[in-house]
Amino acid sequence: MVVAAAIREEIEIPEGVEVIIENNMVTVKGPNGEDSRKFTYPNVSIKKDEDNVVLETAFPKKKDKAMIGTTKAHINNMITGVTDGFEYHMKIVFAHFPMTVKVEKDIVSIDNFLGERHPR
Repeated sequence: MVVAAAIREEIEIPEGVEVIIENNMVTVKGPNGEDSRKFTYPNVSIKKDEDNVVLETAFPKKKDKAMIGTTKAHINNMITGVTDGFEYHMKIVFAHFPMTVKVEKDIVSIDNFLGERHPR
């Protein structure tokens, strides 16, 4: 039986982005703000090496390999969020009760949601 000794993944930190790692708490700062998240999976270690974030696991099992990929995707999304940002487009669909949606400044008001009398 052959067992892989370790899995190592690297994430390149773009210019203008700062990554701080303390006790599995990853904080990413960039031109569009700051994002932080705690990664608690025990077999995945997170370190910073010059201009890279390094994810490692020794003697990985299937779940450990999956968590390396998941953690890498989350950190990549955090970097994208503080550099480019995200924009969401929503489509409002109803089947029986016709809804009315109003946007006023930062407030979204939904009238007649599932036939309710009070707006949400």
